[in-house]
Amino acid sequence: MNENENISMSWPGDVVHARVKNVLADGVVSDDERKYLLETLQKLIGGTLEELQQTTHVSELMLDDVPSVNFSGHTFCLTGEFVFAPRSLCAEAIERRGGKVATAVSKKLNYLVVGGLGSPEWKHGSFGTKVEKAMALKRAGASLLVVHEDRWANSLSSNPA
Repeated sequence: MNENENISMSWPGDVVHARVKNVLADGVVSDDERKYLLETLQKLIGGTLEELQQTTHVSELMLDDVPSVNFSGHTFCLTGEFVFAPRSLCAEAIERRGGKVATAVSKKLNYLVVGGLGSPEWKHGSFGTKVEKAMALKRAGASLLVVHEDRWANSLSSNPA
């Protein structure tokens, strides 16, 4: 990892690097630490290899755990494939609640909503430019939140149109 520092400077390499570094700090890798690293990698890639062969879904490590999503006056960007509805209908639901929808990730963004079905490319390790840019902005101090479609959809009922 030290020889490939550029990988450890951006998501998801920074997550893996930090966790491996922590585990190796005392020079001994316990069974619990090995299990911790395996669970980290499985969360990152979206499950076990057997599960990945059957489905695509979103990595849990990149998501912010927020109690609810606020729509009015906030700017959203959508990425991935959605269970709720096609992306255009998701955008309409946001706009009916006073939110704005952007097509790209920027510092002005409040929420990046990640579709529950992910994206077919994610199964093969490419998380897409929206997710990568959001993670880079977050590392640089931006206050944008990356939320799963489920959290977003559950918030629709508490923010009627």
